[in-house]
Amino acid sequence: RQFLEMSGVQVTALCDVDERLFPRGIEEVEERSGVTPRTEVDLRRLLEDKDIDAVAIATPDHWHALQTIWGCQAGKDV
Repeated sequence: RQFLEMSGVQVTALCDVDERLFPRGIEEVEERSGVTPRTEVDLRRLLEDKDIDAVAIATPDHWHALQTIWGCQAGKDV
């Protein structure tokens, strides 16, 4: 939600292994920004996207390190 309030920031994708969470997240992004975000269940697919500059990791602690490393290796701000 904080990213949706930042100037110069556009939420273009949501990623979660639990696809049941997408409808609510999509709706919120659309309402606040007018943009329909793409959805993905595999973070690695988003990290391959050259148009994505940054990722925010919101997973259980034991997964943060691996996803952060992948993000840095992909040249993203994490």
